[in-house]
Amino acid sequence: MIMVYHAKKPTFQLDEPKAVLASFDHEAYVHVGDVESNDKEQAFESTNHIQNSWVHNDGTEALVNNPRSTSVGDIFVCEDGIYGVAAYGFTLLRPFN
Repeated sequence: MIMVYHAKKPTFQLDEPKAVLASFDHEAYVHVGDVESNDKEQAFESTNHIQNSWVHNDGTEALVNNPRSTSVGDIFVCEDGIYGVAAYGFTLLRPFN
């Protein structure tokens, strides 16, 4: 499962990993949903409004009303670590040991 966190004040960019983690640790993000997958690409696609709101996608559970699409600068908490959504792919911000 991947936990999806959206920035409360999105800048749609991924800042320096230490800065992102500091703001993540200081509640600048909200847990908006969970995806029943360990595949980050699938989680990204599943939490974007493509044809409808992503809350209707299979394998997703929205935890807030009317969430926006996942974008650059948002965070995925996965089995192996915390990842930032980058312009191309994902950046490992903090590995879990």
